Order: sequence, then structure tokens, then C-alpha cells
Amino acid sequence: MVLVIFTVPGLRHGRKLLARRRLASGAANPLAEPVRYLADGTRQRRVCCLRHLVPALAYCGTCPLDRPPAVRSGN
Repeated sequence: MVLVIFTVPGLRHGRKLLARRRLASGAANPLAEPVRYLADGTRQRRVCCLRHLVPALAYCGTCPLDRPPAVRSGN
């Protein structure tokens, strides 16, 4: 078994990219902070993963939606 810790250059670069609010060009980074930590220490996604749209699955534990949509369409 191989254990990879964050020493791989690509992973380090990726983590830096996710932490930056702005790209080198000065434009907003759409990938910035995909997960945030709330005051109580719980983890929350910035963007919904849409897992709840799969009929057999519930909302994920880190869903950013304040409340589930009232009605799920059958489509």
C-alpha cells in the first residue's frame, strides 16, 4: 500500500490554487475556497454538488443549501 501525503508537487500547486481568491491575471478565482468552515466548526460546500437530484440519494452532509427545495420535479 502506498500512502501519498501532500508532498506531490501537483497536489501542493492545486491546494495553493484553491486558497487564492484571485488568479495571477487579477480575475476572480472561480475555484477559490470550495469548502468553508462555519463558526461552530462544521464544514460546508460553497457550491451544491447536486447529489440530492439523484432519486436514491439524500442531501450531502456539507450541502450549502439553507433548506431543501419544497418540490422535486419528476424530470
